[in-house]
Amino acid sequence: MTDRAPPVPEPIGCEPTLRQLRRHLGLYVTALWGTPRAIAPVAPGGIAPYLEGESIHLPAVWPAGLGLPALPLYRAAAAHAAAHLAAPCPLQLGDQLRPRQRAIIGLVEDARVEALAIAQFPGLRRLWASLHPRYRPDNVTFPALLSRLSLALLDPAHHDDNHWVAKGVRLFREARGRLDDPSLARELGTALAHDIGQMRLAMDEGHPPLPAPYRDDHRHLWALEREQLVGDADSEPPPRQETPGSRMVESPAGGRDLAFTEEPAQGPGPEGFRVQPVTEDAPLEYLRRSPKRTGEPVLHPEWNHRTGILRPRWCTVHDRIPDAGPLARIDALLARNRFLLGRLQRLIMALRLQRLQRQRGQTTGDDLDLNAALRALVEMRAGFEPDSRLYIRAAPYPEGDLSTLLLLDLSESANTPVMETGGTLLDLTLEATVLLAHTLSALHERFAVHGFASNGRHEVHYRRFKEFADPYDDTSRARLAGMAAGWSTRMGAALRHAGAQLQGEPTSHRLVLVVTDGEPSDVDVFDPDYLVQDARNAVQALRATGIQTYCLSLDPRADRYVGTIFGRNHYGVVDHVARLPERLTGLYLALTRRR
Repeated sequence: MTDRAPPVPEPIGCEPTLRQLRRHLGLYVTALWGTPRAIAPVAPGGIAPYLEGESIHLPAVWPAGLGLPALPLYRAAAAHAAAHLAAPCPLQLGDQLRPRQRAIIGLVEDARVEALAIAQFPGLRRLWASLHPRYRPDNVTFPALLSRLSLALLDPAHHDDNHWVAKGVRLFREARGRLDDPSLARELGTALAHDIGQMRLAMDEGHPPLPAPYRDDHRHLWALEREQLVGDADSEPPPRQETPGSRMVESPAGGRDLAFTEEPAQGPGPEGFRVQPVTEDAPLEYLRRSPKRTGEPVLHPEWNHRTGILRPRWCTVHDRIPDAGPLARIDALLARNRFLLGRLQRLIMALRLQRLQRQRGQTTGDDLDLNAALRALVEMRAGFEPDSRLYIRAAPYPEGDLSTLLLLDLSESANTPVMETGGTLLDLTLEATVLLAHTLSALHERFAVHGFASNGRHEVHYRRFKEFADPYDDTSRARLAGMAAGWSTRMGAALRHAGAQLQGEPTSHRLVLVVTDGEPSDVDVFDPDYLVQDARNAVQALRATGIQTYCLSLDPRADRYVGTIFGRNHYGVVDHVARLPERLTGLYLALTRRR
């Protein structure tokens, strides 16, 4: 790229404005890519550049607080936006991504289009790199790391020692041959966002950070945002689902859901609600509700391995019933696994035949009890009336001999993509849970499904998808369908809370089956051994009360810590994550045979 550019009109004042440079920037972009682009000011009140269709929107005046010359900023912003238009990326589904994921995917997409532009015009690298802010190596805030990674991806001569930045540079360089692939941004961005989620860095979700002031706000990448920001204001809303013979339940405060019925409303509605009969043509309206409490927050102790002290009332567990999700999600999982379900059904039938106990002292039966027969012979020779209970009969074990609590790790790492399936670890966890629940229900076993995540010791979130006393019906399945993941993994507190739920179970065997994808960690803990040792202490306390524990880990590096927590022969590691649904159900059936 040559340093020559179209002549710049004389500025009025200290720095030129967009009005003065509009024609100049249009010629500048046309000279680079040979395609004229419309240059327009951003909407009133905005300061970040953005793309709208084929138009480039730039600030009318750059904020004076940036401390950067206006002309290079305008040129850099126009060239960057034109680079996006020259290498378009298909619209992403923004409503399926978290704000951190959006920000990092947008950063990788910026790096991709800039790399393609620099391949044609090498001088753009110097222009863009000169406008990146420089941060100190000890600044590891989320905006700083974004800017540091952005500069490292743009300028190969720039070196950054931060492990996250270095990983991003390595992944991007390994994918240099795929710069023409629009899916590269989502693939690399999601992987890097997973690591950021584990670092638990704060982010202002209302104002996502821009790595450099000339970058656009990425609204053209997200389908949901594009509809909201540049859609036709006069367009009609999508049609709503209609159900005849229903009742519309309205609440001025919102937050509760009530069953809909075809029966006429009797009397006034619940407190705070108004029940209104509707016609057959009325739409069915749903109320959004928050998770329901099952009680007040519960305080649990935590083990400090350095001092050897069990800290009393240290962790606060918030116990909730989660929101319901669409049942179609569960039906799709069962349909996709119909062949596996067929094999499980045959295993269940075989297991029922094997689950027999030998009952001695029977008056009739399948086999003769030799010990009882010898005693009867002795009694007869001694002149006594012999006992007639001389037989052994095979009878099934009583139902409900085992209570199993399936405890799911629902931390942010569960949102990690799985390349083998095209989904996430959370999708596989849900699939495995549904198959296991289907199997346990067919065996008439007592089981519960709970999940946990944490945001520090004062916010250990505990979710009850199914209780022991609940049937495995549409209500339980809908709660499973609404399964979501976030935050961190404070396993010890969750294990203690799960053990408290099992204490009242009337069965002779009780089991906590943990499914996790990573090492215990949390935002307020910096000692890597602290939560591992606390979880180990929780497992030992459970076993002291007769509750067994077993862990199935999805982390290939789990051997270095999961054995410490659960002990030898009490854990398994899934080598191929895609096999989790089959492996979890098979593991349970194997554990059942042992009892």
